[in-house]
This record gives sequence, C-alpha cells and structure tokens, in this order.
Amino acid sequence: MGLFRHVPQRDSAVLPRDAEFEFLSEGEGSRLRETVYRAFAERGFEVTVFGTHVTDDSGNEFGLYNIAAACHNAAEGPEIWPALIERHVDLVLHSIDGATDTSAMPTAEVWSLLYPKVAGEHQLATGGDYGYAAELAPGLHAALALDLPDSVQTLPWQSLTDLGDLDQLRARAMDNLRELPIEQHDVIEDEDGTRFDVVAGDSYLTASWALLLDELVAKLVGAPLGDDGALVAVPFRHLVAFHVIEGPQLIPSLNAMAGFAAAEYADQPGAISPYVFWWRRGRWTQLTRIDDEGLAIVVDEEFHEVLERMVGH
Repeated sequence: MGLFRHVPQRDSAVLPRDAEFEFLSEGEGSRLRETVYRAFAERGFEVTVFGTHVTDDSGNEFGLYNIAAACHNAAEGPEIWPALIERHVDLVLHSIDGATDTSAMPTAEVWSLLYPKVAGEHQLATGGDYGYAAELAPGLHAALALDLPDSVQTLPWQSLTDLGDLDQLRARAMDNLRELPIEQHDVIEDEDGTRFDVVAGDSYLTASWALLLDELVAKLVGAPLGDDGALVAVPFRHLVAFHVIEGPQLIPSLNAMAGFAAAEYADQPGAISPYVFWWRRGRWTQLTRIDDEGLAIVVDEEFHEVLERMVGH
C-alpha cells in the first residue's frame, strides 16, 4: 500500500476551517453533513447531525471522520462526494443488520478470529458498552475485535460475557496477533539523524502490533528493546511507526515522528491517534499534543531525563 501518496489540493488555508475536521473548509464541512443527512433520509433513516457524528432514533451513532477523510482525499474532487457518501451510508446500514452474533458461533471459531484492536476513543462511541477496553493512554484504548472476511467488528462487552474470562480472551487475542503477517516494513531516515521504522499493511489490525512492540522490534531489528523503550505512533489502522531509543537520534526522530503522526492521522481513513507516545514495558506516555497553537512536544521529568542521557551519548 502507498504510505506517502499525494492528497488532492485542499481549499486555501486562509478560508475558515471546519470546527471538527480541519482538513475541510467550513463550506466543505457543511456540504458533507448535508449530503450525509440526505443519504440517510433517502434510505428511510431520520438522523440528527452533530459535528463529528450522526445519531438515529434507536440510539445508533455513526462517526463522520472516515467519510470526511475519504471525501477530502478523493482525486475526483467534490463531484464524487455524493457517490462516496451514499456508498458509505449503505455500508454503515448494512453493518447494523449484518453484525455477527457471537452467541450463534462456536466458541472455538470466535476465539480463532479474536484480536486486540487499538482504537481511539472516537472509534468506540458507536453504541454498546466498551468499558472493558484497557486504557493505554488518555483517549487511546485496546478493545477486542473479530477479524471477519469483509470487516473487523469491535466487540462490546455484551458479546464477550459468554465467551470466557476476559483475561483469557485478551491472552488469546494477543496470541492471534502474533500470527498476523507483517506486510510492509520501511525505514525513514534523514541527514539530521532522523530514523524511525514504519510497519504498514492492508489488515485493519496492523496498528495493533503496537501492543506487542517489544516483540515487533525484536522481529524486525533483530535485537530486544532496551530499558528506555521506544517511541511509537498509531495514526491510523493500517500503520504503526516506532523509533528504538538508544542514542542522540532520539530528538530529531521525535520531532519527525510528531509531524508524521499528525499528518497521517489527518489524511487517512481509520484514524486512531495523531500523537507520539513513549512505550516502555507496555506502558504508554503521551509526548505530543495538538492545541490552538499547533503541534507541540510535552515531556515529563522521567522522559526529560532520558532525553538528557541520549544527548550525552
């Protein structure tokens, strides 16, 4: 899959931006929501439109980020938006009717399809109880999902209660993840010392490799992670990026990964998180943030000590 493809020309940056999706102009955002509303109405669904999602009378909630990103990236321009939105709404409505009922499946089959799924908080706000999902960092969670032939279905708590102990289910999901093929591995390097690895794939669960980062690094780099761990980013579902912390390359690599993660999050469907994290022995610490002043790197005393040691290498 292409990692660094060019995206269609956006509206001029001087135009007012959409309040929720900065990659759209204010006008494009309005047109997107109006077209989504009309597509649902034409299919007999009355929805209420909010900034980031729509809801129907049954309490179902449908996020708008993926279709907003798809429209923004469409090479054909705004003319193709109605067709993209109609196809997206058809898939969304099909997913309501076609969601897999785990209670009707043999337990062994469910276990064989079970994977951990790294998900942003916005991806879990679609109805159902996902309170069981482990919090990796604020706004970032690890849920459980079924890897089906045509989709990945994130499982609410109600679907898990008859399948076994939660710890056992998580352990089985991680074992299944270990068997997930690594489809593409690239190394990004620059003369300023920047170096980080990018793993990408067509699987919707590629980003979940971040949950086994120590094993992924050992597999790809041929050496275990040191005590200082690594930088990691999961901007969207098909990609995980990491930098092994071991020397002065840390600073330029952190700067480069911060911009990379934010850009990939904004430009790709299946967005998870725009931030870079410090991964050490399975613990995640957020290192970047985006606020009114833009992209910033913010570190605590513990990571600051690591930075000072690496500069001295």
